[in-house]
Amino acid sequence: NLGDDPKVVELKNDEKFLTVFSVAINEVFNKGTKDEKQVVDWINVKAWNMLGKAVAEKLKKADYVQVQGKLKTDSYDDKEGNKKVVTYLLASTVHKIESILSEKPKKKKSKTAK
Repeated sequence: NLGDDPKVVELKNDEKFLTVFSVAINEVFNKGTKDEKQVVDWINVKAWNMLGKAVAEKLKKADYVQVQGKLKTDSYDDKEGNKKVVTYLLASTVHKIESILSEKPKKKKSKTAK
């Protein structure tokens, strides 16, 4: 699910559109035991142009999403001159998931002939 509302990044080139957001990946270990533990990993995501516009317009904090893309790594020097490395997912598709719960279909009552 989204950790915060997607943020539109202001670019000098008006022809490009970039939206950034983060997605939580929840994993439960030892489920149902006294040692149950939940771990949350955060993935930074970038969506460009039309996909970025759609993400910015349609998604908000806590929405459940499925994101497909490829991992990218960028590096830069911070203000103190230290090299920083950032890994993110470059989105190729983003799907909003309306519900993460699935319901079992209700059984239809069978009609018996008399």
